[in-house]
Amino acid sequence: MTRSWLRVRQCRIFGAPVYVHWYVLVVAAILVVLALRNAILALTALASYLAIILVHETGHAAVARRLGYEVSAVRIGLVHGRCEYQHPDSLWDAALVSWGGVIAQLLVAALVFILASFLSDGAATYFGPVVIFLGYINIAVAFINLSPSAPFDGRLAWRMFPELVARIRGRLAVRRVIKRAARRR
Repeated sequence: MTRSWLRVRQCRIFGAPVYVHWYVLVVAAILVVLALRNAILALTALASYLAIILVHETGHAAVARRLGYEVSAVRIGLVHGRCEYQHPDSLWDAALVSWGGVIAQLLVAALVFILASFLSDGAATYFGPVVIFLGYINIAVAFINLSPSAPFDGRLAWRMFPELVARIRGRLAVRRVIKRAARRR
């Protein structure tokens, strides 16, 4: 399995090495050959598509690091990625890390749409694939990732809400007990 992944030298995300699956390079080469008339456009589209995966996995890594977990690797595949990090201490932390990827995607999409609104028509020609991929497709992929079944992030992300309700109920119960004890004095 390790032969399938190529390490991107000099590239680290939160201290973790970044790996790219060799399929990505094969597909990139095929796209460039097929799009010889406009190789720049093909490369821009491919880079934008792969950026969706990179942004998503970087979002996971950012939240994992913020919660104090060690990030050991970020892997970029052709249709998905993987952020490898220390096993979370709780369901709450796992859910937060799951949300990190989707939130990072939505932030990038918002930024792309804001920047696109300031571009002239001439610049929009080359920025078009970026808007399509990092804007519209990025949002669609983020929502697909919220699907509540494996292997999607939604499987863990949505479990945050019952946990949140339980936490709120627990705090309210503690407050009621404290108020009752204070009244008895």
